[in-house]
Formats: sequence, C-alpha cells, structure tokens
Amino acid sequence: MNYSALIVQRMGYIPIADESIKLMREIVEQVAYWKMYSASLHIANGVKAKISRTASGKIKIERSETKKQSLEVED
Repeated sequence: MNYSALIVQRMGYIPIADESIKLMREIVEQVAYWKMYSASLHIANGVKAKISRTASGKIKIERSETKKQSLEVED
C-alpha cells in the first residue's frame, strides 16, 4: 500500500512532482551527512518545503502551503 499517497489524500495536501521528491531526498541525505545545514524549496502551486537539522541533531522536514484568494467588486 502507498502510505504516502494515503496521507496526502486524507490530509488534503497538494501532490508534489516526483522530481521534487527526488531532490528533497537528495537534500535530506546531504543534511544527514552534515554536508548541508538546511535548504528551502519553493515548489509549484504555493507549496514550500524546508529541510534542516534541529539543535538535538534530528532532521526536520517542514511543508507549508499558501492559499490566497481575492475578490474585486465594483460600486
């Protein structure tokens, strides 16, 4: 079973392209081996990801989605 797809579906997250996921995995590996401290990615559709190492040495992956809506009316 594809648990990642299930979590994405149930939590309502916008799917991320496979190429972006591959890049994120490479960044996590760099952070894990102390070659990078952190990285931020701006992915399509207002999705942002940040990969970093915490003070306790754990790898932290954050995801945020920006949803913006506007409406204009005439008097």
